[in-house]
Amino acid sequence: VNGQSLGVRPYGYISFGYDISPLLKWGEKNVVAVRVDNSDQPNSRWYSGCGIYRNVWMTLTGRVRVAPNGTYVVSCAETHDTGRFLVHTDIMTEDDKSEKVLLRQIVIDASGKEVGRVEDIVSVDGSSDLEQEIEVPAPRLWSVDNPYLYTVVTEIESLEGILLDRYETRSGIRYFMFSPEEGFSLNGVPMKINGVCLHHDFGCLGSAFNKNAARRQLMILKEMGCNSIRTSHNPPAPELLDLCDEMGFIVQDEAFDMWRKRKTTYDYSRHFNEWHERDLTDFILRDRNHPSIMMWSIGNEVPSQWKEGGLEVAAWLQDLYHKEDPTRPVTCGMDQYNAVTINGFAEQLDVVGFNYKVDRYPQAYSLLPQGIILGSETAS
Repeated sequence: VNGQSLGVRPYGYISFGYDISPLLKWGEKNVVAVRVDNSDQPNSRWYSGCGIYRNVWMTLTGRVRVAPNGTYVVSCAETHDTGRFLVHTDIMTEDDKSEKVLLRQIVIDASGKEVGRVEDIVSVDGSSDLEQEIEVPAPRLWSVDNPYLYTVVTEIESLEGILLDRYETRSGIRYFMFSPEEGFSLNGVPMKINGVCLHHDFGCLGSAFNKNAARRQLMILKEMGCNSIRTSHNPPAPELLDLCDEMGFIVQDEAFDMWRKRKTTYDYSRHFNEWHERDLTDFILRDRNHPSIMMWSIGNEVPSQWKEGGLEVAAWLQDLYHKEDPTRPVTCGMDQYNAVTINGFAEQLDVVGFNYKVDRYPQAYSLLPQGIILGSETAS
């Protein structure tokens, strides 16, 4: 901003943001620059593209506001008859002075009708995390065949009645389970997960995100019987998750293709130690409101499966997911069957994900305590 750097993020797939206000010259011309340096190659095992191939937004806010990715909407349903949203809201203010505001949550159904509301007078001090619960009578449940979506509208209002911020979060009400007896069930109905590992590029169209191309891709997959997407092998564009919400796909949201051990010369392994906690936290906070996401993935075929320290890294990453989103299980795409079934790596995961090795699933059931195996990658 005006020649001064606000920061650098080395993981090209992660979303991030900066407050540019302190460096702006009010009443004058300002220059805001966003640059990518992709000169170190190869940094990916597939075509990464080059340039800014995801959207960049400038967001204007007021003095009191919902923080970026500042709502956490948890849908709660045990049956088809009752539903509710538990909404955590992170509110920020420009200074540390405490003040009272009205915090309102409104649930809007797919037709635009209000179906639930709650409001409370709350005290905000710097940054405050507040929780509210909204009942939704006779909810329409989200499923792959009927991906019904609600919108939770968060409003912050001064006690004088002035609207300070309005923030929308799309969500859905559904319940799901992974169990040894029934495998995966959605809204109480057992179902097969028929998925694909989907890389972020569009073939000859390149890597710049194109919503029409993504929608066409998903339509073709839906027609051939696909109901699930694994984001291979990195955080996807957020708009892809929007489409999965709308079109009815179960998503395995994947964070990394490598940890500390490199796969290509200039890959993310150079930055993992310093950046993985920040990147993974930002990733979870960005994506955790999507009803389509049914599981998280800590990695894909990481060499750490059989290396010293790998078990500890896997446990740390899984714990971070559980901390920021305790509602979904964690898996990993593992290709080193002999190592992970005896060294404890697979045993500590919520869901065991095997890349290939389909003929060894029966043996894995007897070796591992979960009784749940996901074919995270089974064919090319």
